[in-house]
Amino acid sequence: MENLIETIRKEFKEECDYIKEAHKLQIYKDVLANDINYHVPTVHTKYSNKRCLCMEYTKGIPIDKFCDGPVPQDLRNRIGELLLRLVLKEIFIFRFMQSDPNPANFFYDTEKSQLVLIDLGAGRMFDKEFIDNYVQLVYAATNRDKKGILKFAKKINVLTGEENKRVLDSYIKLSLALGEPFNEETAPYYDFSTQEATEKIYKLMPEMISSRLTPLPSETIPLNRKLSGNVKNYYRCLLTTNKIKS
Repeated sequence: MENLIETIRKEFKEECDYIKEAHKLQIYKDVLANDINYHVPTVHTKYSNKRCLCMEYTKGIPIDKFCDGPVPQDLRNRIGELLLRLVLKEIFIFRFMQSDPNPANFFYDTEKSQLVLIDLGAGRMFDKEFIDNYVQLVYAATNRDKKGILKFAKKINVLTGEENKRVLDSYIKLSLALGEPFNEETAPYYDFSTQEATEKIYKLMPEMISSRLTPLPSETIPLNRKLSGNVKNYYRCLLTTNKIKS
């Protein structure tokens, strides 16, 4: 718990420093420069400082507002796809993530058909070695490779390997639940309206928390927050059919 609190404390402190946020916005703008589906506002550095961030004005509707009224299914699907595609690129290609899943941080410009990204205070870089091992962990979970799950969980320091069998089994079950949407048996579509993964994860979490032998690595805290936020806040909100292509 101490490690979790310290990580969050550092994140809050960084989010209050607009010079750092301006730098993160520029990184994000650079990595998405060639993707017409996304827009990151330009920072006016001349008028910005540690306590004031000045950016270009951009049009758009906060994505959670699309839940308030009748919105065509194809538009809901497009927004959902853009969100999912973005988080996968952040992890596996950019190794740089906007880790705050608050829907108010994402606007959709209906005129330009772009997702507008306005808040990078919680932006974070990830070490290549960590991401490489994390990719292998995700791949193992997707393919129900239990030995692979334990191997790469130890490599990213989520587990020590000294945990008792009950804890190791719980972690395997948790990982398999997270990998369900990408498993070949659910392809090409995964139906979120009938999924039980969220319920399984909540049941397994108390065991994992109470019996841990090592703190969660700081890298996994914002990563897990963003991934869980995507599923919890976006798909159920935006996709009326709750079905997305794997």
